[in-house]
Amino acid sequence: MKLQFHRARICVEFAHPVVVRDARGFDLLGIGGRAWVTIEGDPRDILLERGSRLHVEPGENVVVSGMPSAEVAFVAAPSPPSSGRYFADIGRRVQAAWRSLRVGQRLQVA
Repeated sequence: MKLQFHRARICVEFAHPVVVRDARGFDLLGIGGRAWVTIEGDPRDILLERGSRLHVEPGENVVVSGMPSAEVAFVAAPSPPSSGRYFADIGRRVQAAWRSLRVGQRLQVA
């Protein structure tokens, strides 16, 4: 099953782990209890406790289980700005600065 979310909060237990395959990149937040997190290909086993955060890269497979139970939040990672939007924003800022400079010069001359 494929799920899309901005934020999801769930309870996990040791006997019923949650498996996320081919993640699209998200942050995993510890809300309560203690969660055991395993990322495929990563030799570490990560303990996620209340207040801790773990970033999961796109494409990774993750297993989350409680020790013995935990509450975690899956939070969609912000997408990086596209280069088109980035350069358009810079262009708008340069134009605004240029306009304010021209207006300032007119005020000094008058």
